[in-house]
Amino acid sequence: MTLTVELTPEEEALISAEAEAEGLPVDLFVRDLLKKIVRHDLKARSAALPTWPGRVIGDLRREDIYSDVG
Repeated sequence: MTLTVELTPEEEALISAEAEAEGLPVDLFVRDLLKKIVRHDLKARSAALPTWPGRVIGDLRREDIYSDVG
């Protein structure tokens, strides 16, 4: 897959400087950065909404916690 992104000269210089500081070519630096962003976003989404087996997200009920109700 090829992705073309138009960057300002300042943005390009910043990315190039960061890649050089990491000792990576720009394309590898950007690829790694995108992977980190996607992983972080997926973790944030899954952590943001609690789920209860078999229930729509909402108020907790006693049977959600204790097995003696039934």
